[in-house]
Amino acid sequence: MKESLAPLISLELNYFAYSELSVMGNYFVGGCKPWTVGTFGDLYFSNQLMKVKSIKLVTLQGEVHSSPEDAVTESIECNIENASEETVTGLNNIIKLMSGDVDSTITSSTVTCGDHIWNSHICSHNKAALCIGCDDPCSAENALVLNSCGERRHSSKTTIRFFILYKP
Repeated sequence: MKESLAPLISLELNYFAYSELSVMGNYFVGGCKPWTVGTFGDLYFSNQLMKVKSIKLVTLQGEVHSSPEDAVTESIECNIENASEETVTGLNNIIKLMSGDVDSTITSSTVTCGDHIWNSHICSHNKAALCIGCDDPCSAENALVLNSCGERRHSSKTTIRFFILYKP
């Protein structure tokens, strides 16, 4: 497969990134369409061609439009270079689930990396959602959730999220 895609990847990047900016429940950057195109397109092809080195979710959330000093920033990374085989397999299963590279009967994947549990599900809208430290990313509302195609909830907060997958 790599040979057939060689012309497409001559300017290959070593990462996949998705970002979103949501202000008071409305997306100004990101959202369902960019998430779908990114995960089913770029992430899918990237995963076919290279092994994952690490996965990272960075969030900034708060009423930053009125009180920027009160914003809460969280950054969680799972680096698989020194991880157990179970963690590597689990993380790869999450990436496969998010990119649509799984059997249709597989609807969730969970992995513990360090002190954090990464959880991915295919939600009722048939798109993947990801969370760290929650049971169900399809219904969770904390900052460490990527569910860009899920139900929008009104919020007085501004949320910035970066999802980054690094390749060696």
